[in-house]
Amino acid sequence: VLDTLADVFIKQKLWDPAEPPLRRIVWIQERVVGPSDVKLAPHLDKLALLLFSAQRYPEAEVLYHRSLAIWEVAMGSTNPSLTTALDNLAIALAMQLKYTESAPLYTRSLALRQKATVENLNNLALVLEGKGDTGAAEKQYLRAISMAGGIPALPAALSVGEKDVLAKTLDNYAQLLRKLQHNDEADKVEARSKSLGKTSPDRKSVV
Repeated sequence: VLDTLADVFIKQKLWDPAEPPLRRIVWIQERVVGPSDVKLAPHLDKLALLLFSAQRYPEAEVLYHRSLAIWEVAMGSTNPSLTTALDNLAIALAMQLKYTESAPLYTRSLALRQKATVENLNNLALVLEGKGDTGAAEKQYLRAISMAGGIPALPAALSVGEKDVLAKTLDNYAQLLRKLQHNDEADKVEARSKSLGKTSPDRKSVV
Protein backbone atom coordinates (compact mmCIF):
# COMPACT_ATOMS: atom_id res chain seq x y z
CA VAL A 1 0.00 0.00 0.00
CA LEU A 2 2.76 2.45 0.93
CA ASP A 3 4.69 1.65 -2.22
CA THR A 4 1.60 2.13 -4.37
CA LEU A 5 0.85 5.46 -2.70
CA ALA A 6 4.39 6.65 -3.30
CA ASP A 7 4.19 5.63 -6.96
CA VAL A 8 1.05 7.72 -7.45
CA PHE A 9 2.89 10.81 -6.26
CA ILE A 10 6.09 9.96 -8.17
CA LYS A 11 4.19 9.69 -11.45
CA GLN A 12 2.96 13.22 -10.85
CA LYS A 13 6.48 14.35 -9.88
CA LEU A 14 5.19 15.27 -6.43
CA TRP A 15 8.38 14.51 -4.57
CA ASP A 16 7.46 15.84 -1.13
CA PRO A 17 4.32 13.73 -0.53
CA ALA A 18 6.05 10.67 -2.04
CA GLU A 19 8.88 10.81 0.48
CA PRO A 20 7.12 9.80 3.74
CA PRO A 21 5.72 6.49 2.38
CA LEU A 22 9.13 5.53 1.01
CA ARG A 23 10.87 6.41 4.27
CA ARG A 24 8.29 4.38 6.12
CA ILE A 25 9.00 1.37 3.90
CA VAL A 26 12.73 1.69 4.57
CA TRP A 27 12.08 1.97 8.30
CA ILE A 28 9.90 -1.16 8.26
CA GLN A 29 12.38 -3.17 6.17
CA GLU A 30 15.27 -2.22 8.43
CA ARG A 31 13.42 -3.73 11.35
CA VAL A 32 12.17 -6.78 9.49
CA VAL A 33 15.29 -7.86 7.59
CA GLY A 34 18.02 -5.70 9.15
CA PRO A 35 19.96 -2.63 8.00
CA SER A 36 22.35 -4.57 5.73
CA ASP A 37 20.09 -7.14 4.11
CA VAL A 38 19.94 -7.25 0.32
CA LYS A 39 16.13 -7.01 0.46
CA LEU A 40 16.54 -3.47 1.81
CA ALA A 41 18.73 -2.25 -1.06
CA PRO A 42 15.97 -1.73 -3.68
CA HIS A 43 14.01 0.40 -1.21
CA LEU A 44 17.09 2.51 -0.47
CA ASP A 45 17.59 2.94 -4.21
CA LYS A 46 14.02 4.04 -4.75
CA LEU A 47 14.16 6.59 -1.95
CA ALA A 48 17.54 7.81 -3.19
CA LEU A 49 16.16 8.26 -6.71
CA LEU A 50 13.30 10.31 -5.31
CA LEU A 51 15.72 12.56 -3.43
CA PHE A 52 17.92 12.84 -6.51
CA SER A 53 14.91 13.84 -8.62
CA ALA A 54 14.14 16.51 -6.04
CA GLN A 55 17.75 17.73 -6.42
CA ARG A 56 18.58 16.74 -2.86
CA TYR A 57 21.87 15.26 -3.92
CA PRO A 58 23.69 14.99 -0.57
CA GLU A 59 20.81 12.95 0.88
CA ALA A 60 20.67 10.77 -2.22
CA GLU A 61 24.43 10.22 -1.97
CA VAL A 62 24.14 8.83 1.56
CA LEU A 63 21.51 6.32 0.52
CA TYR A 64 23.35 5.29 -2.63
CA HIS A 65 26.47 4.66 -0.54
CA ARG A 66 24.46 2.36 1.73
CA SER A 67 22.87 0.59 -1.20
CA LEU A 68 26.18 0.01 -3.00
CA ALA A 69 27.72 -1.47 0.13
CA ILE A 70 24.82 -3.90 0.45
CA TRP A 71 24.89 -4.91 -3.22
CA GLU A 72 28.65 -5.48 -3.09
CA VAL A 73 28.32 -7.91 -0.20
CA ALA A 74 25.40 -9.70 -1.82
CA MET A 75 26.78 -9.99 -5.36
CA GLY A 76 30.54 -9.65 -5.02
CA SER A 77 32.74 -6.76 -6.06
CA THR A 78 33.18 -7.93 -9.67
CA ASN A 79 29.56 -8.67 -10.56
CA PRO A 80 28.51 -6.72 -13.71
CA SER A 81 25.15 -6.04 -12.09
CA LEU A 82 26.93 -3.61 -9.75
CA THR A 83 27.24 -1.08 -12.57
CA THR A 84 23.84 0.48 -11.88
CA ALA A 85 24.65 1.05 -8.21
CA LEU A 86 28.06 2.46 -9.11
CA ASP A 87 26.58 4.80 -11.71
CA ASN A 88 23.86 5.99 -9.32
CA LEU A 89 26.38 6.99 -6.68
CA ALA A 90 28.76 8.46 -9.25
CA ILE A 91 26.16 10.81 -10.70
CA ALA A 92 24.95 11.88 -7.25
CA LEU A 93 28.54 12.86 -6.46
CA ALA A 94 29.06 14.54 -9.83
CA MET A 95 25.96 16.70 -9.34
CA GLN A 96 27.68 18.04 -6.21
CA LEU A 97 30.87 18.68 -8.21
CA LYS A 98 32.64 15.90 -6.31
CA TYR A 99 34.46 14.81 -9.42
CA THR A 100 37.44 13.26 -7.63
CA GLU A 101 35.10 10.83 -5.86
CA SER A 102 32.84 10.30 -8.86
CA ALA A 103 35.50 9.42 -11.46
CA PRO A 104 36.74 6.16 -9.84
CA LEU A 105 33.18 4.89 -9.61
CA TYR A 106 32.57 5.51 -13.30
CA THR A 107 35.92 3.87 -14.12
CA ARG A 108 34.98 0.83 -12.09
CA SER A 109 31.58 0.64 -13.76
CA LEU A 110 33.24 0.86 -17.18
CA ALA A 111 35.66 -1.93 -16.29
CA LEU A 112 32.81 -4.22 -15.24
CA ARG A 113 30.83 -3.47 -18.40
CA GLN A 114 33.81 -4.03 -20.68
CA LYS A 115 34.72 -7.28 -18.94
CA ALA A 116 31.17 -8.57 -19.42
CA THR A 117 31.24 -7.60 -23.11
CA VAL A 118 34.60 -9.33 -23.62
CA GLU A 119 33.23 -12.48 -22.00
CA ASN A 120 30.20 -12.42 -24.28
CA LEU A 121 32.32 -11.85 -27.40
CA ASN A 122 34.68 -14.66 -26.43
CA ASN A 123 31.82 -17.05 -25.76
CA LEU A 124 30.15 -16.12 -29.04
CA ALA A 125 33.41 -16.83 -30.84
CA LEU A 126 33.58 -20.29 -29.22
CA VAL A 127 30.04 -21.03 -30.40
CA LEU A 128 30.72 -19.80 -33.93
CA GLU A 129 33.90 -21.87 -34.06
CA GLY A 130 31.94 -24.89 -32.86
CA LYS A 131 29.54 -24.36 -35.76
CA GLY A 132 32.46 -24.31 -38.15
CA ASP A 133 32.22 -20.60 -38.98
CA THR A 134 35.87 -19.87 -38.30
CA GLY A 135 35.86 -16.56 -40.15
CA ALA A 136 33.13 -15.12 -37.96
CA ALA A 137 34.75 -16.62 -34.86
CA GLU A 138 38.05 -14.92 -35.66
CA LYS A 139 36.33 -11.54 -35.98
CA GLN A 140 34.75 -11.93 -32.55
CA TYR A 141 38.06 -13.00 -30.97
CA LEU A 142 39.76 -9.93 -32.41
CA ARG A 143 37.01 -7.67 -31.10
CA ALA A 144 37.27 -9.30 -27.68
CA ILE A 145 41.05 -8.98 -27.60
CA SER A 146 40.90 -5.31 -28.56
CA MET A 147 38.31 -4.52 -25.90
CA ALA A 148 40.04 -6.60 -23.22
CA GLY A 149 43.21 -4.63 -23.78
CA GLY A 150 41.29 -1.46 -22.96
CA ILE A 151 39.66 -2.58 -19.70
CA PRO A 152 40.64 0.02 -17.08
CA ALA A 153 43.06 -1.23 -14.44
CA LEU A 154 41.63 -0.94 -10.94
CA PRO A 155 43.16 -1.20 -7.46
CA ALA A 156 43.94 -4.80 -6.54
CA ALA A 157 41.02 -5.11 -4.13
CA LEU A 158 38.57 -4.14 -6.90
CA SER A 159 40.30 -5.80 -9.85
CA VAL A 160 38.01 -7.37 -12.45
CA GLY A 161 40.79 -9.75 -13.52
CA GLU A 162 41.31 -8.00 -16.84
CA LYS A 163 44.64 -9.74 -17.51
CA ASP A 164 43.12 -13.16 -16.95
CA VAL A 165 40.20 -12.40 -19.27
CA LEU A 166 42.59 -11.20 -21.97
CA ALA A 167 44.89 -14.19 -21.55
CA LYS A 168 42.08 -16.71 -21.85
CA THR A 169 40.75 -15.02 -24.97
CA LEU A 170 44.23 -14.93 -26.49
CA ASP A 171 44.67 -18.64 -25.75
CA ASN A 172 41.36 -19.49 -27.38
CA TYR A 173 42.23 -17.38 -30.41
CA ALA A 174 45.65 -19.02 -30.67
CA GLN A 175 44.05 -22.45 -30.77
CA LEU A 176 41.76 -21.31 -33.56
CA LEU A 177 44.81 -20.11 -35.47
CA ARG A 178 46.42 -23.53 -34.93
CA LYS A 179 43.32 -25.15 -36.34
CA LEU A 180 43.63 -22.90 -39.40
CA GLN A 181 47.35 -23.79 -39.60
CA HIS A 182 48.40 -20.17 -39.04
CA ASN A 183 51.14 -21.34 -36.71
CA ASP A 184 53.44 -18.33 -36.88
CA GLU A 185 50.62 -16.02 -35.90
CA ALA A 186 49.50 -18.44 -33.19
CA ASP A 187 53.01 -18.37 -31.73
CA LYS A 188 52.83 -14.58 -31.41
CA VAL A 189 49.41 -14.70 -29.75
CA GLU A 190 50.54 -17.35 -27.29
CA ALA A 191 53.64 -15.33 -26.47
CA ARG A 192 51.48 -12.33 -25.69
CA SER A 193 49.30 -14.46 -23.42
CA LYS A 194 52.31 -15.82 -21.55
CA SER A 195 53.67 -12.31 -21.09
CA LEU A 196 50.60 -11.55 -18.99
CA GLY A 197 51.66 -14.20 -16.50
CA LYS A 198 48.49 -16.23 -17.01
CA THR A 199 48.08 -19.73 -18.38
CA SER A 200 44.84 -21.37 -19.53
CA PRO A 201 45.70 -24.41 -21.65
CA ASP A 202 42.15 -25.63 -22.17
CA ARG A 203 39.58 -24.18 -24.54
CA LYS A 204 36.94 -22.61 -22.39
CA SER A 205 34.49 -19.84 -21.71
CA VAL A 206 36.01 -16.87 -19.92
CA VAL A 207 33.06 -16.61 -17.54
